[in-house]
Amino acid sequence: KKPATGYGQSAEDLWRHSAAVAVTSENLCRLLTIKGGGAIFTAALVHDIGKLALEEFVSEHLDDIQNRVMNEHIPFEQAERDVLGFDHAEVGAMIAENWHFPSDLVQAVRWHHDPNSAASGQQAVDLVHIADALCIMQGIGLGYDGMSYRPCSESLQRLQITNAIIEKATSEMLDSLDQIESILNETPVGVAVGR
Repeated sequence: KKPATGYGQSAEDLWRHSAAVAVTSENLCRLLTIKGGGAIFTAALVHDIGKLALEEFVSEHLDDIQNRVMNEHIPFEQAERDVLGFDHAEVGAMIAENWHFPSDLVQAVRWHHDPNSAASGQQAVDLVHIADALCIMQGIGLGYDGMSYRPCSESLQRLQITNAIIEKATSEMLDSLDQIESILNETPVGVAVGR
């Protein structure tokens, strides 16, 4: 329920993006017949957990970060790293490691913006990275880094993802997200509303 205002995201935006990335990664696993979709779903669900931990620091240094993004034409996470000395993906991986997540899932959280730097867990990293990019391209999870985020071509090649798979995974994600939001917005029978 905590917003990531330093990243330009309300609590609802952050939750919606996390759910969308999780559903998209699960859809990609199914469409590509990759086992372990549940574990990848979990990594995708928490891939931005570092934003909650760094929110105050990023807010405090937001002008410096945004100036670097604009003047140096670099991604937000790189400017975040330049200004703070680390980024939300690195901090998120520390949290996932502290929670005793399997190594591949820690790697997926750590490298979701830079999949080519992963030393292990490449498939999980690529899946979370692509799911994240597809959701941002659909306008789900836009923050201060805007629409400058695209899936890594090497990740697409490694997983042999075609345009048809991208379209199918994205379409299914939008349907699933609507269903999830509908369920969460329903008032259970017998619950008093508006006391």
